[in-house]
Amino acid sequence: MHRAAAVDTTPKIVFYYKCLLNKNWNEPINNIFWGEFFLLQPRLEVLSQLLRECPKQELTVNGPKFHSMYLYISEILKSKAESLRIRNSLATLQTFLAELSVRKPTDVNFTIFLLLGNIDSIDIQFSAFIKNLCQLVKDSEDVQSVEISLRFVLHFVSFLYNSSFISHIYGNYDVFSTLYTVILKRKFGFETAVYAIGLLSACDKFETVNTFRLGLSKIVDEEFFSSVLSSSAQQLISLRDFYVSIKPDNPLTGSFFNLFSLRSSSNNPDSDQESQFSRLPDERATMFFTIYELCCCNKLFLKKLVEGGEKNGEAPLEALLSLLSYINTHQRQSERSHHFSILSLILFHIIIDDRSLLYRLTDKKFKISVRVCSQRYPYPPNATKPATPLGYMLDICCIGIQHNMKLNLSATMYFLYFSFVYRAMTSLVQDGIRMEYHWLELWRVLFSFLDFVSVLINTSPTEDVTRLLELILDVLAYIISNGDALVIRSDELVDLFYKLLHSSKNFSSFSSKIPDERLGALNYLLEVTEYLTSKTVDLPRSTADEVESVIKLELESIPVAKQNAFGGVPPFKESQYRLFHKRASRGMADLLRRKSEAAN
Repeated sequence: MHRAAAVDTTPKIVFYYKCLLNKNWNEPINNIFWGEFFLLQPRLEVLSQLLRECPKQELTVNGPKFHSMYLYISEILKSKAESLRIRNSLATLQTFLAELSVRKPTDVNFTIFLLLGNIDSIDIQFSAFIKNLCQLVKDSEDVQSVEISLRFVLHFVSFLYNSSFISHIYGNYDVFSTLYTVILKRKFGFETAVYAIGLLSACDKFETVNTFRLGLSKIVDEEFFSSVLSSSAQQLISLRDFYVSIKPDNPLTGSFFNLFSLRSSSNNPDSDQESQFSRLPDERATMFFTIYELCCCNKLFLKKLVEGGEKNGEAPLEALLSLLSYINTHQRQSERSHHFSILSLILFHIIIDDRSLLYRLTDKKFKISVRVCSQRYPYPPNATKPATPLGYMLDICCIGIQHNMKLNLSATMYFLYFSFVYRAMTSLVQDGIRMEYHWLELWRVLFSFLDFVSVLINTSPTEDVTRLLELILDVLAYIISNGDALVIRSDELVDLFYKLLHSSKNFSSFSSKIPDERLGALNYLLEVTEYLTSKTVDLPRSTADEVESVIKLELESIPVAKQNAFGGVPPFKESQYRLFHKRASRGMADLLRRKSEAAN
């Protein structure tokens, strides 16, 4: 009994783990050792625990052992007959990366040099490792090996994302060609490759020449685009449905509710639901990054997104717009939501800037059905009614404006929302397009925001508030001057001028707040309101119906703005928002890394 009790039942692989981490264990480590090591069933939980308990000094002393493991893995990746060893070795290496990086997450260089070797040989050895890994993914017929290799690539990308070593990956043609081939052929696990191309394309794109991004810009294969869009749509729908699982959408109503009346509605999310929303969007939003980056660098993909559709289920554009409505509704809940809301607006600007797509965005023959978020008041009217893509994009802007207002001042968000509205209006007028849309609700949002800014400009005047006031006045002046070229029904135009009259009480205080060279829009709005006031001042009771009747009679006589009377559409450059882009991409890389480590 005593002899039996003394038998060591420690699994052999655990014994080897302890040997590797023991600085006094000096037995030779060669390919024979690693060959047996990676045939044994990994005990990754045990390895993680041992790595966490090992002092940093001992890790440093044992660095040559870890580097030997890395070199063996690099070589074995070239052998198609070693599927078991390949799967075990990549899982083990991923655990090493995860646990060592957690020890000092602000400095991945310690982990990199510990595993990958000294500075003299790291470039050559790392390039060989990446090349062999990519070749395995392209050539292997073992489904499990391909899947785990792709997961390792994604983890490696997210692990190296904040270091200078990431350029060794996005600058490596083998990586690009491998991910392209996997997606094109829809190999098992290709969804992981779709995640990876979004992160790699976004990395350092404003600071250096990202050759991975250049490769994406040259793709013309529609099968590749279809694979990306179908995979992305599934993930975007899944994420959207997760929002809905936290809180079902409210019953739909006929119009936007008043901005200030329903902030505390019992149908708004409770504190527990707000907490859950604050953790979204999750790693599935990386698919949005992929769509975003491809739209930025590849016009053919952008065209495919806008014009392409699926006969069964939600089309990719429908899925994308639906998710963005939820993200913009909850964009004040977390920094990640805020960043993705900004990226969604940048994408809207990129789409509207492509004039060849405007017809598709506005033609009623190409209406789509998008599930728009109604989890929080206020929300758009007729959210289930088919509409044009541009109509839904304007709805998302209205959602974001109203949910951002009063609660916090995010000047960047406002500038993007209103500059998009301005850009959309000018595009419609210049192309002579009258779009079917619930214009009355857009007027309501614009004038509600004007009331909001009028309070800010008098109580908390800042440079940002002044710029916002100038922008909203430019937008309103342009719409007032060109309203007949936008709307289809005259009652929509009448309502616009009625709301202008109702808000005119604020105009007199604006003159002293705006520089003289920027007063053109305000002066034009004052001219129009003075004209309409002169026509309605003698009404017996000045009821809404009476005022609207007079406005309807005067539509043809309302003063027209002089050419260049007010500011044009603000110039747009994606690089203006590089900081938000970098924070969003690095945040998603970090989230993917942590998810991968937790799953491992």
